[in-house]
This record gives sequence, C-alpha cells and structure tokens, in this order.
Amino acid sequence: MRIQSPSQSDSPENLPRLLGLVLILLTLALYWPVRHFEFVNLDDPVYVYDNPAVQKGLGLDGVVWAFSGAHEANWHPLTWLSHMLDCQLFGLSPGDHHYINVLFHAAAGAALFLALAQMTGARWRSLFVAAVFLWHPLRVESVAWISERKDVLSGLCFMLTLWTYARYVQNKKLNPPRATLHYRLALLSFTLGLLSKSMLVTLPAVLLLLDYWPLRRTESWRELFREKIPFLVLTATVSVITFLAQEKGGAIASVATLPLAGRLANLPVAYLRYLGKILCPQNLSVMYLTHVPWPPALVLAAVLILAAISALAVYRRKSNPWLFVGWFWFAGMLVPVSGLIQVGQQSMADRYSYLPGIGITIAVTWLACEIFNSRNRPFASFILGGLGVFALAACCAATSIQLTYWENSGLLMQHAIDLDPKNAACYYTLGTYLHRHGNITAAKETMRKGIAALPNDVNEAIQMGTRHLDDGQPVAALPCFRFALLQRPDYEPALACLGETLRQLGQFQEANEALQKALTLNATSYQTHYAMAKLLEDTHHAEAALAHYQNAAQLQPASGLVQAGWATGLIAAGHPAEAPGHFQAALKLEPNNISLRQQVARGLLQMNALEEALNQYREILRQEPDFLPSLKDLAWLLATGPRADLRDGPEAVQLAEHACQLTGYKNTLYTGLLDAAYAEAGRLAEAITAGEKARELYLAAGDKNLAALTTQRLELYRAGKKYHVDGR
Repeated sequence: MRIQSPSQSDSPENLPRLLGLVLILLTLALYWPVRHFEFVNLDDPVYVYDNPAVQKGLGLDGVVWAFSGAHEANWHPLTWLSHMLDCQLFGLSPGDHHYINVLFHAAAGAALFLALAQMTGARWRSLFVAAVFLWHPLRVESVAWISERKDVLSGLCFMLTLWTYARYVQNKKLNPPRATLHYRLALLSFTLGLLSKSMLVTLPAVLLLLDYWPLRRTESWRELFREKIPFLVLTATVSVITFLAQEKGGAIASVATLPLAGRLANLPVAYLRYLGKILCPQNLSVMYLTHVPWPPALVLAAVLILAAISALAVYRRKSNPWLFVGWFWFAGMLVPVSGLIQVGQQSMADRYSYLPGIGITIAVTWLACEIFNSRNRPFASFILGGLGVFALAACCAATSIQLTYWENSGLLMQHAIDLDPKNAACYYTLGTYLHRHGNITAAKETMRKGIAALPNDVNEAIQMGTRHLDDGQPVAALPCFRFALLQRPDYEPALACLGETLRQLGQFQEANEALQKALTLNATSYQTHYAMAKLLEDTHHAEAALAHYQNAAQLQPASGLVQAGWATGLIAAGHPAEAPGHFQAALKLEPNNISLRQQVARGLLQMNALEEALNQYREILRQEPDFLPSLKDLAWLLATGPRADLRDGPEAVQLAEHACQLTGYKNTLYTGLLDAAYAEAGRLAEAITAGEKARELYLAAGDKNLAALTTQRLELYRAGKKYHVDGR
C-alpha cells in the first residue's frame, strides 16, 4: 500500500490543503469570463429557462418531480435539484448559473488532488494531474454549458468518493471504526454521484483498479470484490433506470436506425479520437457528426493501435502499474458512452472525456517522471518541472480561446460550422438563434445552407425532421422531409411526415397531396390515416375524417391517441353520443399520458360535459401540477364557465397565478386569465389592474382582437360586474 502519512512528508502538514486552495482560485480566475455568458439554445431551454418545474425553485413539489420520473430522457434528480436551487437564488441570470458550474468544477479538481496525493504520496505529480484536469480545453464544454451541470456535479461526487475510499483503506487496519465511517461516506458520495449522472456506473471498476495501484492492497480479489458489492448493486439499479428513461424518451437509436456494424466500426475510431484530443486538443466542437462511414483501413488501424496499447499495459502491469491503471481507467469509463448503446445524435462529445481523461493524464504523468528519474541526468527535476509548467500554460491558453466560443449560441454554432461545414444540425440551431434575435434574412440563409448540408442518408434526414416536429418546430422540420423525398420521391414515411408538417403549417392543399400519395403507396400505415383524419378535420370535412380515424384504430387498436382523435372527430361530425366510449378507451390504454388526457378534457368541454371535464383537468394537475395547458383551461372554466355551481373564484385565482408565475408573467396566454379569475373571486380592483396589464401585453404582441375583448371585460369590472361566457 502506497499511502503516505503526513509524517512521511518533508513538506508542511497543511501544504496539500493550501495547494488545493490555489487550484480552486486559479480555476475560478481562468473561468471568470463565463459570468458574462448567455444561455445557449442547446438543452438550456428544457433544462432551465423554459422549464416551469425548474423555474419554480427548490421545494417539495420540485423534489417529487425530480425523483418521480425521467425528464429529457434521463434520470438525474440531484442535477435537477441543483438547477432549481440556482433559479431560486439567482432567477434566470445566466452568469450566476454558469459560475456555479465553475465552482463545482474547481472543487472537483481540488478533491482529485487530495485523493491522488493521499493514495500515491506523490504530491507534485498529483497536483499536475489535477491541474490538467481543471485547465484542459476539453473541460470547457462541461463547465461553460449550463445544461452540463450533471458533469461537474457528478465529477465532484466522483472525486469525493475516491478521497473517502482512500481514507477508508488507510484506516482499515489502524482504526476500523473510522474506516467504517469513511466507507459509508464513500458509498454516500457514490450515490449522490449516480443521482447526478449515471455515467458513474463504472466507478466500482475504477476502485478495483486503484486497489491494484497505487493502493497495492494485499487482500484477495474475492474479498476486494465482495467489498464492492454495495457499489455494484447501486450501479445495476441506476443502469436499469437510466436505460429505461432513455428508451422511453426516444434517445436510444434502434439497431434498424443505426446498425450494429456501424456502431462497432465507430467505437475504435472514437476511442482513438478521444485519445488524440486529450493529448493534442484541437478542432473542438460542440457537435460531432453521427455515424460517419469510416474507411475500413482507418477502423482496422484504430483496432490495432488500441489492442497494442492494451497489450503493452497488461504486459507492463507489474513494472509500470500506473500505465495499466491509467489506460484501463480511460478505456473502461468510456464504455457507457462508447456508442454501443447509441444515445442521441453524436458519435462522440468532448464532455464524455470529463472523467475518463484523468486515466490518460495519470499514465502520461507517471511515464514522464519515470523516464526522467531513471536517467539521473543533472537538472532533470528542473527540466521536468519546466515542461510541466509549459504544458499547463498551454492548457490555460487553449481553454481561454475555447471559452470565447461559448459566449452565446451564435458564436458556438458558427464555430462548429467552421470546423464542419456539413453539420446540418448546427445550421438549424444557428438559424433558430438568429431568428429569435430578429435577424430574419440571415436566419433564412442559414436554414438554406442547412438544407444543402443535409446528409445523403434518407433515414437520418427523416430522424432530424421528426425531432424538429416533436419539438414543435415544423418550419425546421420541413426541409428535412423535402430533402428525403428528393432522394427517394416515393418513400412513404417521408411523405407522411411531410403531410403532417404541412398540415401544422396550414398548407392544406399540399398536405393533402402528400398524404394521398403516402396512402396510395401504403394503405396500412395508421399514422398516415391519423394525419389525414386531422387534415380533413382542419378543413371542415368531419364525416370524411371519421373513416380515416376508423382505419387508424383498426390498424393500431392500442393507440390512445387514435381513440381520442376518433372521439373528437365524432363530436366535430355531430355524433357526440358515440364519443365518450372512445374517450374511455383512450384513457384505459394510456392512463398516464397527460397530453392525451388534456385532449379528452377539451373534447368533453365541446360536448358540454363540464363536470367530467373538470375531473379530467384535476387528474392531470394531480399527475403534473405544472402542466400549463390544463392550468389555463381549468382556471378559465372556474372563472367564466356557464354553470354557476361549478365556478370557483379563489381556485381560479390560485391556478391563474400559478400559471403566470411559471411563465414569469410575460406570456399572454396566461396573463389573460388573471383578470377574469380576480373578478370571479370578487377582487374587482385587482381584476382591473390585471386586465389593463393584459391589454398592454396584447397590444405589444400585435393582437388587437384579444386587446379589444379585454377592454370589454374591463368595462364590466368597472361597472361592478363579473365576466361569464354565458353573459350572466
């Protein structure tokens, strides 16, 4: 065992803590510019500034929400809670959110230094490893991207696990009670890390490597493995939860979409690319293309190089154990993100190297020291120290440059496009950023370039378009489906998706042509029948729509969405008596689908089944208290509904205020609720104030019709009356 006690060191006892503090302060200085950075429109909207649950701040409801399900195809409740706390403390000030990331990162580096120094007794080598971890440009993505809070938070927990585990090993024979305490602390740190990011599932394997070196434990491997059982149980549990969350969220690509052969070919190349970027960081991008068809010669070369390094590490494991541990630390920790189970769009990502890269730094650092020390050259330590300082200075310079690209989404996406002009996804993200900032001409030109950059793979283009459609961005989805049809004009899935996209855009004639052609090619697609039914409903052909709803239901009887659509179609066609049965079937098929239940509630309102609709809205808000469409509908019904016995002013106020709080009192869909709710509750002075504010917002948004309706309600309030939809 190579743990060095303080008495063995010829340095002052408090030197490690002092050096750790220096690391923290220098890291805070290096990342100081992020105080002025914006949110980026990759993940930041859904993680923070467009997420009502997060914006509410930390509270019991937030804790339940964070732990109760998979959000954004992931399960990392502690990360969600940290974002909630940020919003509670700082609101939506992006600079403060950024700097909390920096604080976690700096603390993680200091803990890494203390853990390695505790294990190896080599303080200066450990200090260098920690400094490279903190200042390497590959870390910028994890630190300067607010949504990557999960990296830095789990990283801190990872380092604390290593530190407390080292203390456990040190005290196991000398002080068993203290050892037990440190073991439990290590297990707690590991648990918190898993709750931050599931990539820590490989940590038990890292602990076994550290048992081999530098701890050099003499216990049998069976005993060492038994000691890790609690860690392995946690690993297995979180692995299953994460896989189910990602599968449910649609983040895991199927073998049909991304064949196993392609994944296996990408794996060795990705490992080699990670190794190259760790040793020589350049051309760092926020998004690397997925599923690049690598030349077979490159794949073979990558396999041979990786195999040679692995064989060397095994062969030299006794004389150079740090090479064995460092290499397999790197190789093992990358397994969850290696692409065998493909999650998301990317073949690799800088952030995935956050913890695996430490293994390579350990191996290279100890190798350099061993080479210089073995030759006993004069001034070897000075030369080695000079090289170390130069390497750290180069890291800091590269990091400072890389940071500049993260100032806003425009700079970030443009940098990615400069590195890879074929990266269509970045063109669309940049176009969205330009559009939101009022640069419409540049946004259109950027989108046009994105179309030209789309891959020649039809399925990939359809996947990209489907993602845009699911995100409520039919404008961005449209060119993807058009491109797919340029490659394969008679491809039914692309035609069906194009038809649905055009329907959402209100281009009904062209949507009809696309859907009719899709049905001619394949009359057994329930999605196409459903899209055609919605189109016919939108164009006031309700009876014709029913036939397509019926076809869709026969083809896919287990779809609650189809059953609910059929019910609303029956109402539109003047057959409301038949609708309740289909609504009940829809809810029986998908009882936890709140969007479906919302559709059912609105259908019941159309039927004037007010009590049943109220029950559905209340069930939705029981399942998801922050579901804005139901908050809006229920507040309006309770404030203005036609039945006096169902109106409830105080509850309407509570719901309307909650909706406005979630949207920062800036969304006219919800601010327009307040005046009617206040009036129903008898708070007419507040109703007048709220109505005047809502009218100002409507006028600012250019919505003169709603502004006029609000003016009419204001006249009632000033006359001491309330507003009800039946006029009473």
